[in-house]
This record gives sequence, C-alpha cells and structure tokens, in this order.
Amino acid sequence: MRKPFGQLIAIGIVVLLNIQPVHAILLSLVPSSATVTTGNTVDVDVIISGLGNPPSVGTFDLDVGFNTAILAPTTVMFGAFLGDPTLFEALTAFDFGTPGKVEFAEVSLLSPSELDALQQSTFSLATLSFSAIGNGTSPFFFAGTQIVDDAFGKKLPIPEPATALLLAVGLIALRMIRRPLRRSVSVGPLLIHPSYWIAGPRRFGACCLVTAMALVLLPNGVPAQEIRSGLSTTAGARIPGDDLAKYLNNLLDTTTLRLVILTECYGGSTALSFMRQANTAVISGTTSGVGGQTGVWGGYDKGAANALKPGPGTTAQTVHDAGIAGKDASETPSIRGGIKPQDYPLESITNVNAVKSRHILFYAGKPDRGDDTSDVAQRDKIKMNFADEMSTKVRTAGGDGKDGWDYPGSAAGLQQALKDIAKAIKDSGNPASSEQFILYVGDHGNRDKTDDTRKKFPAKSSATLSNNFSTFTSMEFDLADLNLANDSSNPPGFSIFIPFDPTDEVTYPSTGSFFDPGDWTLSLQHVSPGGQDFTLINSYDQAYELDGDNILGNTDASVLEGIRIVFLLPYSINSPQFASAFFDATYNVVLANNTSTDYTIESFSQDSGSINKREPLVPELCDVNGDGKIDFNDINAIFAARNTPASGPNDPRDPDRNGIITVNDARICVNLCTNAHCAP
Repeated sequence: MRKPFGQLIAIGIVVLLNIQPVHAILLSLVPSSATVTTGNTVDVDVIISGLGNPPSVGTFDLDVGFNTAILAPTTVMFGAFLGDPTLFEALTAFDFGTPGKVEFAEVSLLSPSELDALQQSTFSLATLSFSAIGNGTSPFFFAGTQIVDDAFGKKLPIPEPATALLLAVGLIALRMIRRPLRRSVSVGPLLIHPSYWIAGPRRFGACCLVTAMALVLLPNGVPAQEIRSGLSTTAGARIPGDDLAKYLNNLLDTTTLRLVILTECYGGSTALSFMRQANTAVISGTTSGVGGQTGVWGGYDKGAANALKPGPGTTAQTVHDAGIAGKDASETPSIRGGIKPQDYPLESITNVNAVKSRHILFYAGKPDRGDDTSDVAQRDKIKMNFADEMSTKVRTAGGDGKDGWDYPGSAAGLQQALKDIAKAIKDSGNPASSEQFILYVGDHGNRDKTDDTRKKFPAKSSATLSNNFSTFTSMEFDLADLNLANDSSNPPGFSIFIPFDPTDEVTYPSTGSFFDPGDWTLSLQHVSPGGQDFTLINSYDQAYELDGDNILGNTDASVLEGIRIVFLLPYSINSPQFASAFFDATYNVVLANNTSTDYTIESFSQDSGSINKREPLVPELCDVNGDGKIDFNDINAIFAARNTPASGPNDPRDPDRNGIITVNDARICVNLCTNAHCAP
C-alpha cells in the first residue's frame, strides 16, 4: 500500500530543518520565462514576499535581464505600495540603455509608519512590459547589483538568487519521488530507498538531485552559527549579551523589578537576551535587524538619559518616548523583556508608594567623547536627575574605575557593582519585589558570529575547529561600521574562548599575557575555489574574569570564566584585502595548540571589535541645493545621480559616506526631510 505524499513532505522538512536559516524575504519574477512569437507582448511582475511590516520597503534599485534576440522592453509600471508618484509620495525611474537589462528604481517619500500600514507581506514592486521581436523562449532573471532597503535605509535580508533556486530545485526533486519508503539507506540526514537506484532514470535522477542538494547545503560538521552582541570593556574580554542577562538573574532577586536601557551599538540585538524575562522591561535605541544597528551620539541616548528621572505619572515608556523624539534618522528604537515599559513606574519614592528604594547603575565599558552627548555627560545627567530622591543610589561603572567612576568598566567591575546592589536590596529589609533596579548602558558595543563547538585540543596538536564557517555577509554586517572600530585594544578579528572551572583554575597575570607568542596558530582555509587561505599567528589574549581576583575558574558555573585569544588579519581595517578576507567568505578553520598543556575550546567566533557610536547625520549632508532645508528637490537630485561616484567625502548626496550615490542615500535623506513627504 502506498504511503501518503506527506511522507515525502516530511523528508523535505528534515532537509530544511538541517540547513542553516534562509531569510524569509524573497524576490521573484512572475513568469520566470516566456515563449513568444513576433508581435506578442509579455508582462513580468517583480514580487517581494515575506515582509513583516516592519520591515517595510523604503526603496529599491533592481536590474532584470532578458534575451535581446527575442524581446525588447517597452515600459515599467510601478506598484502603489511605496506611495503614489502622481501625488509626490514617491520618485520612480527606469532605464533601457544597457542591452539585455532593464534597470528600474523607486524611493518612497512616506514615513516608516506610513509604509508599514500601506504594505502587505507580499506585493508587486513593479511590472515590466516587453514586446516580442522574434520567436522563442526568453528567461527573466535578476542581473547585477540588487538594492532593496527598508524604510530606514538598511539592507533587507534577501538571499542571492542561486540560494533560492537551489531550494526550489530540491523541493521539485522531492515531488518527483513517489515510491514508498520501506527499508532505507542512510545518506547523511536523508533516507533513500534502495529501489530508487533501479526504478528508472527519473526517480534515480531525483534522488541524486536531493542528495546533491544535501551535500551542498548540509556538509558534515556545518556549525550552528549564531550572531550575537554584547558590551565592550576597558579591560578584559567583552561581555556577551547572554551573560549580561545571567548576571542579573544570578545576582539580583528575581522578584526585583528591573529596567534595562541599551543605547550602545547593537543594543537592540543584546536586548534579545532578555526576551520574555520576568519582571524586566527592556528599551533600546536600536533594533535587532539582520544587519544590526549602531547607535548615534546625541540621538536616542541623550533623549533617554535626560528623561530618566522620577516624576508624576512617569514610566519607562516616558523614557523610551523621549529617546524616540531625540533619535537620529538611522536609529530604530525597540522594546523587549517580559513586561511593558508603561508598566514600569518611575514616580518619586515616598513612604506610601509601593516602590521602597531604587538602585541605578550606569555602565560604559569604554567611555568616550567630551561634549554634552558623551558618556560622562549622560552619566552626570542621570546622577543629577536622582540627586534629591530618597532611598535612591546611582552607581557607575566605566573606564578604569577612576575620574568619577565607582567601578571599572569590565566584567569584574560590572559583577561587583551588581553584587553591591544585591546586598543593598537584602540589607534594606524590604521585600525584593518593592525594590527597583535600573541599568543604563552607554558606550561602544560589539557583534560576533559564533560557532559553539566544544572540542579538546591536546598539547602539541592540530585539528579542525570549525567546518564551513561562514563569515559576516553584507546583509549581516554593515561594512561601513568597521570605520567605527576605533578601539585599538579590541579590533576586529577571529577568536577562540578557553573556559576554566574549579577543577582547573589558573591565575591570569596582572600585567602581560597568559600565553606566549606562537602558542596558538589559526588557519583559515578558504572553501570556495580561488579563495585565499590565511595562517594567523598575530594574536593577543584577554581574561574573562568575574570577581577581580585574577583567578579564572572559581565562579558560578552558569557563567564560565576563561581566556579569549584574538587572532588578527595581516591587513589594515580599511583595505580591500581586509574586506575580502573578513566578509562573504567560507572557511574550514584549523587550530594548532603549540603549548605543552591540554586545553578545551568552548567556541570560535568572528568578532567585530569594539564599535563606536556614529556621528549624527547632519542636515547639510542631504541639502544638495544648499537652501537650508531638505525637501523634494534634494531627494530628486540624489535619486537622479544614483549609481554614480560621490564627488568626495563631503558630497551631500552621499550621507552613508560609502563613496557611491545610491537609492539608499535618497531614502536616508527622506527621513531627514524638513516637512512631511519632503514637501518643499
């Protein structure tokens, strides 16, 4: 008796669950090809699907290829989901100047909230029309660089066409297999019945196709890589966001009402560590999007710091709203945690209020700048905001613990501050549920891509640490952010983490390094043909030490102490060689332990380094005609110059400062327009 086709669907699910995540947002052409005779007309819809609203589409610039011997383009009709061009809600353009290619672009003049309300999860960006000049079949395909950005000018995570095609081919192959599954032969994650080998070319070919897909997408040992964010430090290794959440859970009573304010770079990603965490409200100046977001000096951070003060009817939502009001156009504030910000009260403490005392901690691992938007200025503003409050204490952790800072800006400094707060709550004699804790994070941030592969490396040995490790892509990391990696003690690179526990405690030297030069060697072996291999010997180590005693391994096992060894590429950060090695590459990673001691490697990571906040986007950058305001005329000038080089570093048409004027620049400037819809 035949088993239902659902069994084959199950195989497909097994395959899809075993591959690395593929972004849900897709571009497609309908139809993907057309068979015509001379004189026919063909319409091709350009469809985007998988949007969440947000994100919504704010701009796009696409190229579609076709067979010039069969078809000639006639016109492009744009959809209504980015606004109505006849009402000056959008700018559109198309070009047939390059043989075999249609270039078409649109930038919306609507606000992000208007775009969210207007767009569905799936809609047509445009319809391309062709006239047949010959007989035959023409394919339609995306050609050249494709730009599709969200309402804030950030790239949307759309996979390369080859990736989407490979998945589609795999599903077609699964549909071709119709024989029931009886006794099976295991091939990796797939189960293939022996009868398929002898049951005819179609089934055999389908099986081979599915197996090939598995071998391409599911190589043995493909790591479960995760992109994570965390806090920078003045001394020692960075603080992962997951560890920050553990600090609070381990050291503070779980009934204490907590507010976490994250204004650092990638704070929106760090906020994910607090998802659905009880008694915790989390507000951030940035979102957790695929590419992450850097913070901006004097944007959300300044507004939130000024508003973080007690007052009648004040809540954490008041602070968040003030941050939104002051945010830079490139910032997308977000909310996480287990309670809503409006449910976190910030009224003044009195003898009759439910909140009996309040404990505020301002953290800036590597405090920066010297003006009114600096970490120091925001620290002092928050201290002043609570200066006259009863039963309230503001503590600060940053820098080396001097010059106005109570604790060092390190993992150990942050831990000690939390321990002192926990003791103060306990000594107060009040129920922990009547105590409030507030953590405000300023400063830098970091972003890493990690393979949690725990593996033992014996002394004088070499072995593969990670297979097919995919580095950051341009969708996962904005290359321009590397220009903000100005911390020479925490530059971008690749790293390993060696944990220690009470069975193998070690003492980390108070000065110098634990390991000697040459103790470890990291080899990055390029998987793609023609790629360059690297052997990295230039490295340094950092202690991840939590209690300030320089002993690693003698703390709570839920957060591992240890040593992070960072390996550096032999190129300057701004060089093309660094970009080609650091981005859009896949490596087999081989590690050599050249010491005389056995060590366990907990994880391998690609690290962004410590990323500084951006300078605000000043209006002059987008004021192309120099009339003191940003309006339709400026956006039109930027849009008309798309895909051309900027005239220099101060070209007002290039606000993202990447040297090329694109529709992304136009959309960034739309969010800085003086009037709604960029009206003159």
